Amino acid sequence: MRPKITFYEIKDILESGFPLSDNIISYLVNRDVLLGVIDNILPNYRESKIMFEPTYKRDCQTGIMKLEKNKKFKRIGRLPGYADRILYKLGNPSLNIKEHIYDSIKLTGNDHFPVLYFCRLHSFTIGIVTWNIGSADKNNICPAKLLKYFEDLGEYTDILVIGFQEASIYSIPCLDIWKNIYNKQIHISGTNFKSYFGHLIGYGLETCIFWDDSVVQIDELKQDSSNERFTKASHCFRFRIKNNRHELVCSFANIHAPFTNNKNKYYDFIKNASQKLDNLGVSDIYFIFGDLNSRSKLPLCSDCLDLYIKNIYLNHKIPPIGYIENKYLSRKVPNEMRKIIGNNKTLLLSPTRPLPKLKTPTNLFSKQFFL
Repeated sequence: MRPKITFYEIKDILESGFPLSDNIISYLVNRDVLLGVIDNILPNYRESKIMFEPTYKRDCQTGIMKLEKNKKFKRIGRLPGYADRILYKLGNPSLNIKEHIYDSIKLTGNDHFPVLYFCRLHSFTIGIVTWNIGSADKNNICPAKLLKYFEDLGEYTDILVIGFQEASIYSIPCLDIWKNIYNKQIHISGTNFKSYFGHLIGYGLETCIFWDDSVVQIDELKQDSSNERFTKASHCFRFRIKNNRHELVCSFANIHAPFTNNKNKYYDFIKNASQKLDNLGVSDIYFIFGDLNSRSKLPLCSDCLDLYIKNIYLNHKIPPIGYIENKYLSRKVPNEMRKIIGNNKTLLLSPTRPLPKLKTPTNLFSKQFFL
């Protein structure tokens, strides 16, 4: 049986700055929460194979993984996550995706890397970018860096959809840079008070659609942004794209899902977005993308069960205490710790002894883990 790799060991590997091996990426993907339940909460939705490193949590300046943050003078650990995702479902069984690209884009400026999905359907090319920009300075998340990625790719898509999460009135980047490529654009933003307040506090949702009407035309746009909350939201929309050869009806949902210990609440939010897409009408293809807030479950020690929690307090001088899930405490939690843990939203722990620093990120992944 393959031994478990602990949170602390993975943390050392990811924060080393070395490129991750395929084995490490596969290990984290196989522990991804969303992939483990996708068939139940999003029937018929699929995701291209993940070959890139976790997109969260990144150092804003360097882009290197940084699985901790300071919060009220305490060090908070975070599980690594493939938070930023793009899923699809074929509504037309005769439709084939001829080619695709699914990759993260190494842009600094915030603690998430954006993710790109590029596909070819009939005679159309569609590009989708999801980008959690947090409260970053808009000069640091200049879309010129994103534009350069397309220039290096050597091809622009017929339609480009960009979904921003955690946008504020101060951080939404100027998108005029795309006007030399796409002469038409639509901006989708919530119109209710919750959406406006969300933008004020830095948790707004913005969706932008770009196209060149000399190449393709878009019509019959329908949208639903009624699921706006102060910090989480979804933008669901549907339109018909056509050229002189084909027509294609596409549905999209840009969502910022909640991270919560209550998994049912998390799953219900994502399922709700799927239902809203279905309510907009039948489409040839459906896309759900955004910050889906998924994480790779990891144990704290080799004989512990896997964690799925938001905060891990790293600087408390207490022994390892197991894990919390679905509001139940593990048997490994001493009785004297139950009052400290309180509402089960955070976990307080520290390793029994300091872990050795790794010289290379491959030390932990010797043959014993992959026999």
